[in-house]
Amino acid sequence: MTGRRFLAHLLAGLGLRLLLAWFWSGSYDVYTLVRFAGVLQRDGLWALYSDGGRIYHFHPAVVVLYAVVLFLFSGLAGLPLHLAAKLPALAGDLLSAGALRAARPSDGRPFLLFWWNPVSLLTTCYHGNFDSLHTALVLCAALLLAREGRERPAGLAWGAAVVLKKVPLLWAAALLASTRGRPAKTALLLWGLGPAAAAFLLVLLAAPDRLGVLRAFTYSAAGYEGTWGITALLSRWAPALPAARTLAASAPVVLVATALLLVPRLRRLPPWRAVLVQVLVFYLLASGFGLQYLCWAVPFLALGGRRLALPFGAAGGLHLALAYLQGASKAFAHGQRFPGNPWNDLHGALLSRIAPAATAPAWDTLLLATATILWLVVLRTAIEASRPDGPESWAGR
Repeated sequence: MTGRRFLAHLLAGLGLRLLLAWFWSGSYDVYTLVRFAGVLQRDGLWALYSDGGRIYHFHPAVVVLYAVVLFLFSGLAGLPLHLAAKLPALAGDLLSAGALRAARPSDGRPFLLFWWNPVSLLTTCYHGNFDSLHTALVLCAALLLAREGRERPAGLAWGAAVVLKKVPLLWAAALLASTRGRPAKTALLLWGLGPAAAAFLLVLLAAPDRLGVLRAFTYSAAGYEGTWGITALLSRWAPALPAARTLAASAPVVLVATALLLVPRLRRLPPWRAVLVQVLVFYLLASGFGLQYLCWAVPFLALGGRRLALPFGAAGGLHLALAYLQGASKAFAHGQRFPGNPWNDLHGALLSRIAPAATAPAWDTLLLATATILWLVVLRTAIEASRPDGPESWAGR
């Protein structure tokens, strides 16, 4: 791909993202981010951690970004709050796009497969949150690990992702197993978890309520049980069956155990594909999760080529579109409007027609059907991606 063509796609995709992010108020997460920012402005930083993260905030350090993005950018650039709240997600997409371009400068397919993937567009422009940004940092870490002597910057990228959200800690098995040599593994740990741990320690020492901050750092959201995979089917067709609750409760332990069992396989894969396999296995085994989690796999799938990226993008995009239409319809039905969004009247005109169908029980059945199709696509993709001679031979270098 020539530099001119890359720039044309980049600007067109960025323009579309900005337009969609401006048009849609977004998911409940966007409303929540702005509410957190109000608490930050009114009561200060530590108020977000005073309850141990259970009500206000349970991500380690993202509150700093709330202050910068929602106040500095909105104040200087006059951006509406619902657009400003999505700037970190937009930055994550740009970082992933640049990393994919740098990884395959002579092959534009990974960049294109990521940049125009409907899962990426929907999670960034509608859902918001910081998943695109921490995913981009993990992608940078994985790509840097493939280059000899780049363990330090790889560790720093991984550590920055951990500071944003604790989820990247789960990919330690993939990153360490696919890193060659003990010195390289040691460097990855020291430069990744070392600075992140030091940052957490400094925050903990400065906090007036250290116990509350410590609880916030260790607090973990359980996701949405029974909305995905086998547990969703059991919850739908046999809600009283004890197995459904048992599977949901045991999911975290199963995830950790499976990661350890996968280590021999992960050692045979390049770092980016080892992370991809572990993300896909997370999808398969989790009993439910936030819809934005689907963006975790997208840039890694793009490196695997069309055979991996296109089915996931199609199935994931369909499921997300239906889920977000339902979410927007429910917000509209409850009278929820985002202050400052000039498109509120148009939203009302559209959603008044869609809401009766989107909030009906039949729509939930449709969501379960699309989630089941997506789960099967993820299963097939995980099998393909775990093959040692897999995606790289299709995508090229």
